[in-house]
Amino acid sequence: MIGIAILASGAGELAPFLGAIACGLGIGAEIDLMAFFTSRYFGLRDYAKLYGTVSGFLRLVSASGRH
Repeated sequence: MIGIAILASGAGELAPFLGAIACGLGIGAEIDLMAFFTSRYFGLRDYAKLYGTVSGFLRLVSASGRH
C-alpha cells in the first residue's frame, strides 16, 4: 500500500523508483507467505499439488486484473 501511495502521489525524481521497490517487496512477500501458509494449513503430503493449484489461481486472478 505504501508503494502504491508513493506512485499515486505524482512526486518526481526518486519517488517512482522507491514506489516500484515497495510494490515489488510486497508482491514478493505475498508469494512467500502463500507457500508458507499452504504448507502449514494443508501439510506436506500433497504439498506440490496444492501449492501448484494455489499458485495457478493467484496467477490467473492477477492476470485477469488488467485495466
